[in-house]
Order: sequence, then C-alpha cells, then structure tokens
Amino acid sequence: MMAYIVYCTPCIEVLAAEGAKMLIEKMQPWQCFLCSDVRPTVNGIITPRHESVILSRITALFSLDKIPLFCGDDLPLSEDGLPLVSSNRKNGLRVLSLFDGISTGLFALDKLQIEVEKYYASEVDGDAINVSKLNFKDKIEYVGPVETLNLRKLKALGRIDLLLGGSPCTELSLANPVRKGLFDTDASGSLFFEYFRVLVTLRMLQGNCMYWLFENTAAMPCSMKATISRYLGRNPTVFDAAWLSAQHRTRLFWGNIPGWGKKVAKCNVKLDDCLIPGLNRIAAVDMIRTVTTNSNSLRQVRKPHPGALRH
Repeated sequence: MMAYIVYCTPCIEVLAAEGAKMLIEKMQPWQCFLCSDVRPTVNGIITPRHESVILSRITALFSLDKIPLFCGDDLPLSEDGLPLVSSNRKNGLRVLSLFDGISTGLFALDKLQIEVEKYYASEVDGDAINVSKLNFKDKIEYVGPVETLNLRKLKALGRIDLLLGGSPCTELSLANPVRKGLFDTDASGSLFFEYFRVLVTLRMLQGNCMYWLFENTAAMPCSMKATISRYLGRNPTVFDAAWLSAQHRTRLFWGNIPGWGKKVAKCNVKLDDCLIPGLNRIAAVDMIRTVTTNSNSLRQVRKPHPGALRH
C-alpha cells in the first residue's frame, strides 16, 4: 500500500510563506522551492538541510553497503600490464549488443573513435530498429531475439571482443508498484538471465578474453542489485547521463572494462547544445528526463509549454 501526503493551500501558506503557492505555480519548469536559493520570504519556517546531508542521503539510497561485496575475475593481462582481449585483433572490436535499443553502444564507440569491425545487435522493438537503421545504415547486423542465441548461433558469430546489454527495467524498478522482479519467467525482468547465459557461453567458447558491460536502472531494490551482482561476480558503479549530456538518467553498470569506476569529469551540456541545427527548434528546458519512442516522453514541462522542444 502506498501513502500520499497532500498539503492544502492554507498549510502551504503556514509552513512556507504567504504567496508561496502562487510562486510555485508560476515556476517553469517547476522546481521545489527548497531546491532553489533559500529566501525567508518564500521558504517561511521550512529550511532545507545542509547540502552535505542531502547528498549523503542520496548516496545511501544507492549504497551497496547492505549487500555482499563481489570481486569477479578481471581480464588476463599481457606482459606490459594491459588487458589481453584478443591476440589476433587487427581490424577493430567485434561487438555483440543485447537489448540494443537505438544502438547507443555503437554511437558511444564512434564518439570514442574506437574502430568497430563488426557490430551484432539483438533487438525486438521495431521503432528502435528503425532509428538505428536511419542513423547507422548497414553498420549493424541483427541476429534476432536474445532467447534464440544458442550455442550454435553464438559460435557462428566468431570472436566477440565486447558484450553489451541492458535488459528491460520495468519489472525491476521501484517506480513500478506491481514489479515482478527477476525470477518471473513470464515477465521481462527474467531477461537478465539471458544476458548472463550469453556471457557464460561466450566465456566458454573463447575463454575470459572479452570485455563485457551490463546496465540497468539504479532505482531497484537492494535485493535485486545483490542478485545481479552475485551472478555477474562484481558490484555495479553508478553513473548519471547528466554528467555527460543534457539528460538525467541514473543507471547501474556492471563490467570488467579497465579504469571502471573512476570519477567522470562532468560536462555542462544543455539541451539546446544537442539539437540538430537548422530545424528552427528551441529547447524549453536545459535538462530533460528519459526520452523514448513514446511521444509523451517529450512532455517534460508543465503547460503552457507543449513539450521539451518548441518550434
């Protein structure tokens, strides 16, 4: 059962200050007045805790202290101390991306100027596939649903240097009050085990000489984090897309990529910086939340603005 607390206008006037309700209603995009600069005429008797207290509580929300620590096997190292992926890799990485979506894995590799010899993708969403084909043309070879990737098919792909994947988070997220978790085979949460199965199979075929990366929502119960960490043999690292882009999207990442977990230098990127020029579009906000193929995801500010973008 979920409990909701609703404050009436008189309560806001007493707890905050006279006229606070009107100021909040006029704010576009909306921001809690406690997150704004503290002004006695607005905040009234309510004052925010010190920033360090707030940050510590947010950190505790994603803390792994309550679950066991896992330290999986790292990649074997060459004589010069560098990770040994493949001794015969000459023409770039060979990548297998599960739950590929709109192929952001390939986009990131291109941005990093990492040469890709082959990019295999497993995806079932037609809209996502259309976006990928529009952006990357024939650079992607689709291999069908992840459930169909058996030993024979994986062996036929040849050497894989990097395995990517982020299984659906709907059944794992705390935002879903009726989530079914990881172990309901009729729900999408169990697709994590398809990633794990493919990872184990590839390790069996080519040894431990392979990079891998798995991603999922940070808003999952600690018990689910612990289960995923136990299977993957290591703990996740928390990253927010806002550190590198104009979108808030906090996610957990498990993997064996060298340098994983190092502090990321934050970039001051705004939505206007990301828009394709020449289309006469202006961002209504500086930072957005998750954008999907659902057009409603663009409606990220309150009326009168129709959405995150304006023509």
